[in-house]
This record gives sequence, structure tokens and C-alpha cells, in this order.
Amino acid sequence: MIRNVVHFIDSAEFGGTEQTVLHILAGLNRRHWQPVLFHHPEAGLTPLFERAKSLDVRLRPIPRVQHRHSLVTWLPRLIKELRAEQPAVFHAHLCSPLACKDGLFAAVLARIPAVIATAQLFGELPLSYFAYGQQR
Repeated sequence: MIRNVVHFIDSAEFGGTEQTVLHILAGLNRRHWQPVLFHHPEAGLTPLFERAKSLDVRLRPIPRVQHRHSLVTWLPRLIKELRAEQPAVFHAHLCSPLACKDGLFAAVLARIPAVIATAQLFGELPLSYFAYGQQR
């Protein structure tokens, strides 16, 4: 049985996160998984689109949320598109700690069985007194 896996990015340029996404897409066992890449239609992502197409990945452009109040119309549309794909997995690829938050929220509301997010870029984040519960 082949199941759909939605990969989601919300970046605007091709970089390390997008290269990692391509490695993951290339390594997917196609006897079990059919990848779909949800992305914003950004010119800076052209290398990602071209390479994903060469890997036989279906691309699903979605508009970017322009303003927080437009989330009210954007979110139901994304939920509908996610449900149409009937994915078994929603995999958000984070290029920053708060990346993909709207997509992750939509995936949870769409009731996708497995919703995951991976940080593709790693960096030290300053943590405050409250994060540790004591000063360091």
C-alpha cells in the first residue's frame, strides 16, 4: 500500500533546509510512500522545484499568509487541500524555530494521523532565566 506524505516548507529561498528536503525526498522508499511538496510559489525556490520534479515529487503551491487576519481564510483552504491529499504523514521542515507554524496548525486541524516537524538548521538560541528555572 502506497501512502502519501506531505512535506511542507514555508521558506522563500533555496538553502540548507531545502537541500535537506531534497535528500529526504530522494531517499524515500517509493514502494511505500508518495511524496507531495507543499510550498509557497517563491522565485527563490526554483532550484528546489526543479530538483523535486526530477525526483517525481508532486508540487502543491500554496499562497503565503500575507497578514495575520488573512489566516482566517487561508487556514480553511489549506485544511481542505491537505484533506484532499489524504496523507498519512505531514512533515514540516523548519528553517527557524517558528517556521511552518501555520502549516502545522492546519495539519493538526486536518486530523492527519502523524504530524512531525524537524529543525533542519541548528543554532544556539539564547534561553532566558524562565526557560531554565535558574540562572546560568
